[in-house]
Amino acid sequence: MLDGRTGPDDAAWVAQAANGDREAFEELVVRYAPKVFGLCFSLLGNHADAEDASQETFLKAFRAIGTYRDQASFSTWLYRITSNTCIDMARQRARRPWVSMDAEIEEEDGGVAFQVADEAPLQDETIAARWSADKVREAIGTLPEGFRTVLLLRDIEGLTYQEVAAVLGIREGTVKSRLARARAALVAILRGMEPLY
Repeated sequence: MLDGRTGPDDAAWVAQAANGDREAFEELVVRYAPKVFGLCFSLLGNHADAEDASQETFLKAFRAIGTYRDQASFSTWLYRITSNTCIDMARQRARRPWVSMDAEIEEEDGGVAFQVADEAPLQDETIAARWSADKVREAIGTLPEGFRTVLLLRDIEGLTYQEVAAVLGIREGTVKSRLARARAALVAILRGMEPLY
């Protein structure tokens, strides 16, 4: 979890990076890259998109580091950039067409099935654990964006209510309300029921 505070070491690195020190910014990237990637993966559900979003987040942060003010912690500031980048990427992805690996490709002489076989053997325990994690991830992915983001930041990434509110620019009460509704909807989805938003 990003701790919500800029520690003494972070403060020095942030100040140096804001003054144009690339090595200081690289140190911040090393410190925060795993957490930024984790949030990107949680929000996007795709390794390649999470890598792209992480890189874009740090590019945006590098360009804007001179405007950072110590009103919020560096980690909160960085998380806000991360969540906004992921939301933008998800919206762009929703607008672009995609092709299923199992979809038939129409050609002049008829449809040709296009499938990719996975030859790797899987153990029963791995399958069950993976199915459960995939099922939860899939269910989270069906939540409306506002609910999904609050749920991921609070329950998956472990941010406090105050940190989630700061990252999303909403009130703590709104965070708590959305989180309660998101949790209830998630339980309904996992039980095979229609969620009430």
